[in-house]
Amino acid sequence: MEQTGDGTPRNVLMNHFHYVFLELQIIGARELSPILALGLCRPFLMDSIFALSASHLRFKSVSNASHRVAEHFQQALAIKNFQGALASPLDQQTADALLLTAMFLNLLSFSAVEDEDIGNSWVYSSHPDRLGWLSLSLGMKPLIYATETFRENTILNWMFDSSDDEAKSFHGSWELMHLHDVPPHWLDLVGLTRDSQPNAKFFHPIRILSETNKLEPSPKNFFLYVNMIGSLDVDFRSDLERRHETAMWLMGYWLGLLLRYDFWWLRKRVRRDFRAVCRKLMENGVKDRPGAEGAMWRKLMDDLEKAPYWKSLPHGGRVCEEV
Repeated sequence: MEQTGDGTPRNVLMNHFHYVFLELQIIGARELSPILALGLCRPFLMDSIFALSASHLRFKSVSNASHRVAEHFQQALAIKNFQGALASPLDQQTADALLLTAMFLNLLSFSAVEDEDIGNSWVYSSHPDRLGWLSLSLGMKPLIYATETFRENTILNWMFDSSDDEAKSFHGSWELMHLHDVPPHWLDLVGLTRDSQPNAKFFHPIRILSETNKLEPSPKNFFLYVNMIGSLDVDFRSDLERRHETAMWLMGYWLGLLLRYDFWWLRKRVRRDFRAVCRKLMENGVKDRPGAEGAMWRKLMDDLEKAPYWKSLPHGGRVCEEV
């Protein structure tokens, strides 16, 4: 294969994307052609497609230096041109391409992790951008709002239709939202009661985690599994930066739920960061605290350890115990 200074050639990346698309598992095969056609019209989307192909080739290959170069180069191009498109007037194609590019960039922020050393996790890192992946995810919500006027003719109905269930458990009316099904010790953790209102801090993350735990980890439910991110804000990110134990448990539990999926692009980051959260909380001695607090944390840590396991999946040991 002929190499270039930018890594793996684009024609190779384009041809490989057909295989990548099938292995994503979260987008139906019939959506491939519309997405590629849109990428030809909006180059920043195509840049992210090339980056995703390069990331998959790196993941699959023994000799992957060229793929790594291409991944970084194409991702940098995608980010630069994506930022330029954000500042330009919106139309239907641009709105759809921005949303797809943001989604692919989020996937890349997960697939970028190449090892499972918990010392490299944001939990233990002091790097100022250690939660950059979360900031990228948090950017999806304002982008969805900004492109809302183009929803009627979007090619992304499959994504929006997959973001809630028939009962509107995730994005229904605030008046119908409640915490009646949330375990009592979870409520104790976040300082809420079953009668707390939706504007209370941690109301939405704790409610969504409780709902998500009940869902079968099937590809069609994946967008439901990532709904928790949409309930977070910059204050939550700040809590994580300070290693606030409540925020860490909430994030850790969500990562544990994601471990029910074995998608190539998320498994290493999710497994690494989940194990790091478990280790950090154990190092803090949460289970050894006296009285009601210790009893609460013992239940919480048991729930955390069980989070990766759906009833139909094998229970070959608890991930938290492998740290």
